[in-house]
Amino acid sequence: MRIPSQHCGRHVSKHSCLSAMDPYCGWYELHDRCTTAPDGDSSSQLWIQNRLKKPDLTGPIDGGWSSWSEWHTCSKNTERSDEDGNCLCRSRSCINPAPRNGGQDCQGIPTEVTNCTVNGGWTEWSAWSACSESCGVAVKTRKRTCSNPKPAFGGRTCVGQDRDDMYCTNIPPCPVPKPPTIDGAWGQWSVWSECTAKCGTGFRL
Repeated sequence: MRIPSQHCGRHVSKHSCLSAMDPYCGWYELHDRCTTAPDGDSSSQLWIQNRLKKPDLTGPIDGGWSSWSEWHTCSKNTERSDEDGNCLCRSRSCINPAPRNGGQDCQGIPTEVTNCTVNGGWTEWSAWSACSESCGVAVKTRKRTCSNPKPAFGGRTCVGQDRDDMYCTNIPPCPVPKPPTIDGAWGQWSVWSECTAKCGTGFRL
């Protein structure tokens, strides 16, 4: 008979575990929980049953996962240039219990990897903008962003400029404004001056 790895886990207390008098379950003092015999060893002094005689566990026993370890820094093999390989990892083992007598291995993954350091990468340059002026000196602009990918979990930001400017060519010179034409005009006549002679012939201006 195959005993599922979670078979004994339904007993959440020592009293419940021992009161069930299940021939395949006992209270494991080391982990303070109801389990099948640790590593299939029914003679373990840390595994207690409420029976006069412990069973000979020869049937298949499916494997069960241990608890997850604490998160710790680890390295991840990667071929991506934007990853440093510095990550957070945690692991678990298929030892609670270990599969025995043809029992099934644990289902799932033994290691979780997350928060891998990602260095920032540039997007492609945008198209050039229109020239800033239609004549004379003008510039056009293109831009890019550090989002391919964005830096994450301590990754390096992009190196370089996010904006590129260039002078526009083949722009005609701006026309030089001409001063307005002003025609001449006479002012008012001044008053006549005094005569140039007291007697005889004289003139005044």
